[in-house]
Amino acid sequence: MQDHAKPKMQPPIAYQNGSFLETNRVSIPLQDAGFLWGATVADRIRTFRGKLFRLEDHIARFRENCERAYIHFPESDETLFEISHRLVNENYDSHELSLTWLATPGISTGFASSDDMRIPTRIAYTQPILPISYKKLLTDGATLITTPASLDVDPSIKHRSRLAWWIAQQGIRETDPRAEPLFVDLGSDTVLETPTANLLLVLDGTLTSPAKGTVLEGISLKVVEELCAAMSIPFEQRRVLRGELKSASEAILTNTTYCLAGVARIDEHIFPHSRPMLSSLQSAWRALVESDLMCEKSVQR
Repeated sequence: MQDHAKPKMQPPIAYQNGSFLETNRVSIPLQDAGFLWGATVADRIRTFRGKLFRLEDHIARFRENCERAYIHFPESDETLFEISHRLVNENYDSHELSLTWLATPGISTGFASSDDMRIPTRIAYTQPILPISYKKLLTDGATLITTPASLDVDPSIKHRSRLAWWIAQQGIRETDPRAEPLFVDLGSDTVLETPTANLLLVLDGTLTSPAKGTVLEGISLKVVEELCAAMSIPFEQRRVLRGELKSASEAILTNTTYCLAGVARIDEHIFPHSRPMLSSLQSAWRALVESDLMCEKSVQR
């Protein structure tokens, strides 16, 4: 593929519905179902050393989620790969990038109830990853507060219908500005995830994730599972009850941006500052991507 080198100081570009344009010109019409209904599917990929990490996995999940959400996406996977690489090649400068894909059902071109007349909205754009934004999380660990899960959407779909998450997050931060919600299904007392990350617990030496189908099928979570297999670390996904949180020797968050971060406290339970499982996984992740997870500057690609 041709390398589209971006001249310095040129505004970053984005993709929308078949065209490349400056990011500040991207818009979603007020009549779009993504705005009216919150019907927006999203996926986000990051770079290491200027190269997109696990792009195929992210695109596969994005495609599957669009299908589950009844959002038609006309571009082929090959086209998505080409668009993704072009955006990174043109926008990559002094920081690593995150690349976000969005899809909505779009605007109906016929009667309001005629969903088959909709032309979907497809958007992709990049943003710089600034390690300073998560440095304190990596050094101090996260604070989580268990919160009732109230968003009744298939948890396996990565979407933007997040009003309930927003309300929960803002309510918690009124008392603790650095805390994040840890959602719990009160009906079953089952631990789920946070608004931005999958949760992992070390229980009796086994790295344990809440059961499949109850949380987002995180690409970073998949990477952790693969690292565990390579390092002979026991790993399982199963139902985790809230009462087990205090039995965990470590709690870990995993997401696309910071990859892995420790948890310092859940509710009133404080975890030890020593996190051997986290340290081992972070070392393995660094070796996998050949990059320091806190590195701000780009290196030779």
